Amino acid sequence: MKQNSWQTALHLRALKLSREHRELEVEIISVLQEIDHVKLYRAFGRTSLFQYAVQELGLSESVAYAFISVARKCVEVPVLKAALGELSVHKASRMTSVITAENVRELIEFSQTHTTRELDFKVAGLKPKRAAKPRVKI
Repeated sequence: MKQNSWQTALHLRALKLSREHRELEVEIISVLQEIDHVKLYRAFGRTSLFQYAVQELGLSESVAYAFISVARKCVEVPVLKAALGELSVHKASRMTSVITAENVRELIEFSQTHTTRELDFKVAGLKPKRAAKPRVKI
């Protein structure tokens, strides 16, 4: 499809905003890590970083949870933070329950070449199986 000048300009604007969005996600992660470290949320009368993110920053509960889980996992696994920007916080949050220093590179690479649904299946396969609850027959 041939593009005219306004289509090209609109596309370039979308690309610029997309890059800025990823950069802002990384900045938000860094700020949340610092806020969590110094417990700044207490100065605002909040008992948790989650409360602060929802009630003071106005993030939705799902967005706040995603950012906080990724921010905390990045402290444990710094390679994850280095990958942010190329990897969205949304996809990174899907991996936080299973990501370790040993599997971080594999999971990041997988997430960059697969859909979120495929990533969810991969993560589910990495979770330890829970023991079945004993059943009592009467």
